Amino acid sequence: MSYEIDIREELIIHNENEKTRAAAVKLADYIRQFDRMDGLSGMQIYSMELEADGKIAYTDDEVSTKECGYIFMDSADGDPLVKLVEEDYSHWDDDEDVSIVVNSLEEAKTIALRLDCSLQVASETSYGAAFWQDFLQNMGAADFGELVRYRNAEFYTAAEPVCCCSFQHGEGQKHQFEAAAEGEGPADQSWYSYCLSMEFDGEGGAFEDEADREKLGDLIDAFSAAYDLETTWETMKMDAEIEAVEAADAGSEDSTADVCFVINEEFGLLEGEDKDLLEDLQTLADFARECGAEVRLHGEFFSDRGDFAFMSIGIEEGKVQAKYCSF
Repeated sequence: MSYEIDIREELIIHNENEKTRAAAVKLADYIRQFDRMDGLSGMQIYSMELEADGKIAYTDDEVSTKECGYIFMDSADGDPLVKLVEEDYSHWDDDEDVSIVVNSLEEAKTIALRLDCSLQVASETSYGAAFWQDFLQNMGAADFGELVRYRNAEFYTAAEPVCCCSFQHGEGQKHQFEAAAEGEGPADQSWYSYCLSMEFDGEGGAFEDEADREKLGDLIDAFSAAYDLETTWETMKMDAEIEAVEAADAGSEDSTADVCFVINEEFGLLEGEDKDLLEDLQTLADFARECGAEVRLHGEFFSDRGDFAFMSIGIEEGKVQAKYCSF
């Protein structure tokens, strides 16, 4: 089953024995997975910094299916299928800094990887915590654990955060999101989300009244303007109408009034704006619920400074809430 995942991870190795050497080799294998696009139908590397004994390779890159040798083919029912062309693929040429550093990892004494990326995973190939956890736990003796530190946070698209973990001193630890006290939260963080999603489900006839639609439109446009979003009321209506037509074509008995208006945006917040965002999302949610709509909301935010600090926004019993995690 294919899925999308956003990952922030950091691995630091002090390569002083056979076990840390095995970790360095494992890291080289990991980076080569990205190079070959193993099991991926697409990836975006927002930043990757790979260091070996002071030599640093840095890249930020987006690779689409066309670039990595994938082709689209039509199945019998007309749906597109992604298939990998049978040819060797390497994203980074051998003379590029990334490849040079990867090839030196096994012998390097001080090694570090810092990575922010979004991946479209199309197979069972492991990335992020799924790649590292068993290896680190199995190699967790004192002469390994004191020399290796791993930190990871990753989010699946349209889901709760699935993993915030770290490995240090030979032991693994999972980190939980916790709600801040009322009106409080990290005061010195700016945030970025690869996907903030808010849905107003009009099933059952919510928003049939034209006045309600106009007010929702005004609220949406004001919200988008405040946070410099591409979504507008006009684009939301167009998307909802397309969805209604597609449902009708598929034989659904839903009326065109039973539409779902959706905000789905990349999202940046300056310091202190997380509190404003919660208030503005609550205003949208309250009005939609007054109209009889079901409201769904999720947004996972990474610290924009590269820290291992995270914010998850959702709605519980009608109240928009933020939970935080840092480690």
